[in-house]
Amino acid sequence: MKKLTLATLAALAVPALGVSYGATAQTQAQIAAVCPKGDVTRVRLSKIKPGATMAQYEEAVAAHKAWYKAKGYKLVLTQAPVLVWKDGAPSVAPDQIMSFASGDSVPRDKQDAGWAEFVAKYRAASELAVEQVVCMPKHG
Repeated sequence: MKKLTLATLAALAVPALGVSYGATAQTQAQIAAVCPKGDVTRVRLSKIKPGATMAQYEEAVAAHKAWYKAKGYKLVLTQAPVLVWKDGAPSVAPDQIMSFASGDSVPRDKQDAGWAEFVAKYRAASELAVEQVVCMPKHG
């Protein structure tokens, strides 16, 4: 339940800062300056494509995490199920997932074939519905 509450708060928290993974070091420093007490976090709502499965999306997540770990980059990547209401009753959306990613920004020149592989897995399984960059408060 706590993750779902954070998902809702994060999606509403701060307007997007409009920065890509390949942002310059200067841009990264500017972003960090406006979020000194939190973690710059990408909040994404993804929709599973027709014919694809949540398991395929999870394979992309696993490949994403493995690539960061193998390359020595820091990544905290968490997924949260999206709740939907039908006839007044909540259930987990079978075709939506929210993710929260914080950690190192990987320069474009370091995004190799392994990077392209996990990105391709995401694109095959899902489409990005919403992306926001937020200053996620640290929690403990």
